[in-house]
Amino acid sequence: MAKIQDRLAQSGRKIRLVSLSVDPDHDRPDVLAEYARGYRADPRIWTFLTGPVDEVKSAVVAGFKLPIGDAPPPGERKPSEAFEILHSERFVLIDGELQIRGYYDSDPAGVEKLMRDAIQLASPGDTRR
Repeated sequence: MAKIQDRLAQSGRKIRLVSLSVDPDHDRPDVLAEYARGYRADPRIWTFLTGPVDEVKSAVVAGFKLPIGDAPPPGERKPSEAFEILHSERFVLIDGELQIRGYYDSDPAGVEKLMRDAIQLASPGDTRR
């Protein structure tokens, strides 16, 4: 995401990145703020969100149509389980009218396609924004 942020910022297009935590019990706002600082997230471009578990699950499963699974409660996790939450590694491109425009793999080819499509979608001549 940090690389995507840097490349999209250079495009000069008005594009926003949003990271939605699928582990809101662990990823409190202070934890997400530290994570954002670690990746030099520009708050004008990249936003980190969290919320109540039911709302996050609804947004991910019903809204984005992506899988999500339960994690052990924070006090019951082993260090090796910190990232063993079932979640998609796909990116979702959403237009200015909050319509899903595409799903992209997180591999280099998928990221390149995401960036091309996002820049095209945000281009001045595109009426589908």
